[in-house]
Amino acid sequence: MSFTESRMRFDMGDVFGDCIDRVRKNAINFYLLSAIGVGVPNFFVQFFQRQIFAGLTTSSGGNGAFNGAMLGKMGGQLFEIYSLIALASLIGVGVMAMIIVAAVEDDGDQPMSLSTMFSRGLRFFPACLGLTIIWYIGYFVGFLLFIVPGVIISVAWSVILPAYASEQLTLGGALSRSAKLTKGLRWSVLGIWLLYFLVGAILGGALAAAIGLAFGSGLSLFAGQGSPLGGALGAAIVGTLFLPFQSCLMVSIFNALRRAKEQVTPRSIIDAFT
Repeated sequence: MSFTESRMRFDMGDVFGDCIDRVRKNAINFYLLSAIGVGVPNFFVQFFQRQIFAGLTTSSGGNGAFNGAMLGKMGGQLFEIYSLIALASLIGVGVMAMIIVAAVEDDGDQPMSLSTMFSRGLRFFPACLGLTIIWYIGYFVGFLLFIVPGVIISVAWSVILPAYASEQLTLGGALSRSAKLTKGLRWSVLGIWLLYFLVGAILGGALAAAIGLAFGSGLSLFAGQGSPLGGALGAAIVGTLFLPFQSCLMVSIFNALRRAKEQVTPRSIIDAFT
């Protein structure tokens, strides 16, 4: 199959439609997991972070002047915040692993049970964590090399998680598999992710701002400004809503790439598990 033929078969509308269907079929389980594993940790991280920055701003008299004792206190509080962020990130990766496994194995109208999602997601978690770390390292190093390599790496490795989960590969195998599938279609894949993040930023920002207004935070979305409760609640709700969609979008892009380049159907992916 030629590159032109493959690109014509890789339809952005089909990808988003498939993603919405996967989220819809498992909506209750996905959003329950996301609320517990993403929303709650994000709420506490954002709440304490905003409280700390608000307290530091008040202590400095609003002019940014800190004495030695205040700097020591700030260092301890920042350590606590970053520890919470690390813990919340680990939990978030675990939830993402469960959702990706359920989305990869999605077949028919019956949602996967929570117990099955948990057990299979737990087995996938170490690889999911390792691949996520590798992706971020590649992304960061690429951006240090004048941004463009970072974009290329992030797109080339954008389906490493569903590749590993569906084809039972090694970590290195998942990286090379993702790079191979996206080759020749990376502009299309980049377009999908740009559209997702643009729409997500608009909707998420509007939702967070509305919640901030309801809790007296105004339109401020920054730590140390407005109500810590309103800002934290907005961040928690936005995170809860978007993680299932983002996880399923990875799977939908992966399946669309396989159909476009290899004529592989979702049924054949399911058969790999049976």
